[in-house]
Amino acid sequence: MDYSVAIAALTKSDPILATLIHQVGTCRLDRVQQTGDLFFSLSKAIIHQQLSTKSATAIHQRFLKISPAQLPSALDILNTPDEVLRGVGISRPKIVYLKDLAAKVTNGLPTIAELELMDDETIVQTLTQVKGIGRWTVQMLLIFRLHRWDVLPIDDLGIRAGVRKVYNLAELPHRKTVEQLGQQWKPYCTIASWYLWRSLEQLSANSDQSGDKEDKGDKEDKGEKNNSQLPISTPHYPQMTDDKIIGIWILGDQLWMGQSALQSCVDKKHHQVIFIESLRHAQELPYHLQKLVLVWSAMRHFAEELKQAGWNVTYKQAEDFQTPLIEWIKQNQIAELRVMTPSDRPFAKLIESLNLPCQVTFTPNNRFIWGDAEFIQWASSRKRLIMEDFYREGRKRFDILMVGDLPAGGRWNFDKDNRQPPKGKLKLPEALWFECDRITQDVIDFVIQSPAFKDSQKYWQIQPFRWGVTRQQALQVLDFFIQTRLSNFGPYQDAMVTGEQTMWHAMLSPYLNLGLIHPLEVVQAAEKAYYENQGEWELNSIEGFIRQILGWREYMHGIYIYMGEDYPTKNWFNHAQPLPEFYWTGNTQMNCLYQILKQVKEIGYAHHIQRLMILNNFALIAGISPQELEDWFHAAFIDAYDWVMQTNVIGMGQFADGGMMASKPYAASANYVNKMSDYCKNCYYNPRDRTGEKACPFNFFYWDFLARHYDSLKNNHRMSQMLRNLERMSGEELGKIRDLASEWHKINSLT
Repeated sequence: MDYSVAIAALTKSDPILATLIHQVGTCRLDRVQQTGDLFFSLSKAIIHQQLSTKSATAIHQRFLKISPAQLPSALDILNTPDEVLRGVGISRPKIVYLKDLAAKVTNGLPTIAELELMDDETIVQTLTQVKGIGRWTVQMLLIFRLHRWDVLPIDDLGIRAGVRKVYNLAELPHRKTVEQLGQQWKPYCTIASWYLWRSLEQLSANSDQSGDKEDKGDKEDKGEKNNSQLPISTPHYPQMTDDKIIGIWILGDQLWMGQSALQSCVDKKHHQVIFIESLRHAQELPYHLQKLVLVWSAMRHFAEELKQAGWNVTYKQAEDFQTPLIEWIKQNQIAELRVMTPSDRPFAKLIESLNLPCQVTFTPNNRFIWGDAEFIQWASSRKRLIMEDFYREGRKRFDILMVGDLPAGGRWNFDKDNRQPPKGKLKLPEALWFECDRITQDVIDFVIQSPAFKDSQKYWQIQPFRWGVTRQQALQVLDFFIQTRLSNFGPYQDAMVTGEQTMWHAMLSPYLNLGLIHPLEVVQAAEKAYYENQGEWELNSIEGFIRQILGWREYMHGIYIYMGEDYPTKNWFNHAQPLPEFYWTGNTQMNCLYQILKQVKEIGYAHHIQRLMILNNFALIAGISPQELEDWFHAAFIDAYDWVMQTNVIGMGQFADGGMMASKPYAASANYVNKMSDYCKNCYYNPRDRTGEKACPFNFFYWDFLARHYDSLKNNHRMSQMLRNLERMSGEELGKIRDLASEWHKINSLT
């Protein structure tokens, strides 16, 4: 049968499915088509319900021998005593189903020839009148007996598991999600379904080895409602197996056993794994030295973990990626290299550019709660992209802090309760840090001694290094946060205090972004802790934390995927001032910037408000190039990656996308800094002065920013009040403000 037209249409309409089609190859659905009359097809389907392929096949073979002279007819089964049917292994409920089927066939249920003349839905409605026959069973008949090309069995767990795997979903998708996704496959949903089943071929190969499900007969049979994954509930396909050696390249931000490239290869001893530290890649920016230590130490620890688990692991340190890859591929006779799709678009392009002597296959990236296709589908259906809308959909979709269809506590958003300034003496919790082991110390020694990173030592502090580097340590940090910080996280999550590096923050972002822990397990752990302590804990803290993970983090990644490759170049305000040198050195009289830059130098970390409302805010109002600022953020932060910083800096912080992500620029004067921190108390500048010798640069740049971009902002209703305040300012004062801004750039900009 020629499926070329269907495959061409599917490849064009769904790029993700196109990748799977390319990997699997020719559609061979016609090789597994069934024969026989209607009674034969449906009786076989009933017998196979809720059983492994091995058990069901054995029982069905015995069933076929009930009538020695020929295949049993409907009339034969009606005349067969129940005890005989029980004797071949058929449960009592299935006996009821088989005899009801036999009776209806005898009394005029349409034949296969008559069904051929009906539309799909009429066939479903007709055949589901038989006991034990549901929509899924009829859909299998439509696909494998009636050869219908536009059938999507959304109740099939094999299909849902295939969608989860191919489209990088954290959990099995809801039936509605599969149904919506299938709209782009019409009128060839059957062909798409076949490819989704094929994506699970390794799961199929192992399912029979897990043991047969015993059919006791006295246990209530729920029919097809509990259909298991392929091949328990679908026809058994011949496996496409061979002895080719598969290589798995583990990237430095994909460090856990559940990552899809590892999961795609079940035979540990037959296949090969490689890790590569590329010195050239590590010098693309002057990365924080603790970032280098964190990534390389975590990679080395995970490589040891895989060795202990029985994998064949090679670990290389080289100038580039291509040279060790080619040597390893040739040495181990690798026929296919599998890499979990990188989260960062530039790295995916780098891999595609490598000239490797084998097939390269990208497996789906399963590091996020929302899959790429799920987010794109959600975003494509919206007239506006608002994080709050996305967050609420995520709460409902993943059933987080929900009571039925309503949010726990009767509100979606407790932000108003989570903006308290740091007044009075706060009792802050301790942070959880770790001592370096031998592996980590070896990395530190290498980085210190390497000429490649001498220049970076001018900017960043490498010791003491106190971050965790394993999944076990990451889980310790998660548990420590939940036990000591989560209950009080909310009220002061935006507050900033001199000398306090962590406040009540979780400190989980480096571990999440390395892949050591999954965001869904973090969210679920926080939710579980809340329900266990509901009488004592306030919901605003838990909701505020979950919003950061399920809301902002997932949204930022989704926007990165959705917006496309030109997003990093956007510069809506046409800001072109060079990045001030003090971002690298920390030498500034602005105490807020000094304190935060000092902290970044020491540990490579600052919390979200320090990043957004100090570091980003200053660059925005001062007119700094968004691209220069993004490079600095990418280099400076221990949790920085391309997907993280493009959206957080270009979009959120700099409004360089013109409002694709944020509804207004996050621009603020010293008034905000003075309210939400204690930095201004010991600052050279006066947070209340807009002009004069002690005028705070946050003040004169804020008003200069509004004046420079008045025409661009005047139609934004969220900026109306600020612009009215600008309009009331005297021309003389505004002139002084703009002179101060101009003079500051002359003095402080790099040459």
